[in-house]
Amino acid sequence: MFKPRLPKDKQMRQGVSNIDRATTKSRRAPGIHQHLDQMATDILCLCEAYSEFREGRGHRIECDEDYGYTTQLGRRKAMLWSRQPWHDVDVTGDEALPPGRFVSGTTQITLGPVRVIGVCIPWSHAHLFDPVYQSALTCIASEVPASVNRH
Repeated sequence: MFKPRLPKDKQMRQGVSNIDRATTKSRRAPGIHQHLDQMATDILCLCEAYSEFREGRGHRIECDEDYGYTTQLGRRKAMLWSRQPWHDVDVTGDEALPPGRFVSGTTQITLGPVRVIGVCIPWSHAHLFDPVYQSALTCIASEVPASVNRH
């Protein structure tokens, strides 16, 4: 079925990328930055990222550092990036979720305010309909105010 294309001011461009623990000093960093810049997204969810990775290129929020393994300074399981500042940041989500794997916040895009949730689901729970994650994320989504776009 054909769907009419929405005008650009009615679209949200989003992207997800696992940057596989690249640091700003790694040889891969310039190519990754170039690729992410070319995507021209409003919102990015970066997995396996270091805190400083998109520094100076917009605004970011990130999961807590403790994600259940030996921590390495600055390494995060999930990070959200936006062109605009974030507010109402939450790094817990639901007490049923393990620490260091959840981040959410509200940012402004052309459509208005949008609430974004970034979650890193461990491989052991990466099966469809995992009850712990499904229940916690459903509960979190139901608490987003109606005045905020849900994309």
